[in-house]
Amino acid sequence: MPLEILKLSSTPPSEQPARSAGARRIFEETAPSLRTLPAEDQLRFERKYFGIYLENPEWMFLAIDSGQILGYLAGAPLTLPVHFSLNPYLERFRSEIEREFPAHLHLNLTEGARGMGLGTKLISRFLSEVRTMDPFPCGVHIVTSPDSENVRFYLRNGFERTTTNGNFLFMGKTL
Repeated sequence: MPLEILKLSSTPPSEQPARSAGARRIFEETAPSLRTLPAEDQLRFERKYFGIYLENPEWMFLAIDSGQILGYLAGAPLTLPVHFSLNPYLERFRSEIEREFPAHLHLNLTEGARGMGLGTKLISRFLSEVRTMDPFPCGVHIVTSPDSENVRFYLRNGFERTTTNGNFLFMGKTL
């Protein structure tokens, strides 16, 4: 079976729990700071960067090859008050989010799946879905660390460095 980029919401209901669990494993593998947190903080961290997106599976996309989940993109076409409350650091970028980059995404791939173009395919699928909205958001953002390895990836995918504030780099892509 060739590589597929699927919406979690479009998979049969009987397959959604296993696919959600597969994506959760990738989240846990790619969030090393998660393991160093106390248990109650781990739950909050997991909810704000992964769990909240399961509440609206319409905006979670999976990269699947031969039945194996290699990565996921979780996003939102509009950064909502709940996102600001879960991620207080977003307040530093509120004007840019509201004015230019209201959509956002989180992207994680298994280590073995990096460098294969899957992240670009996931972003492309997410943006094609966002662009079907009427009206569609004028831009999408991510927040990362200024020295993170993923900065080059996002630059190659049309994101621009817009603002650095402390340990946070805000990157946006105009749609």
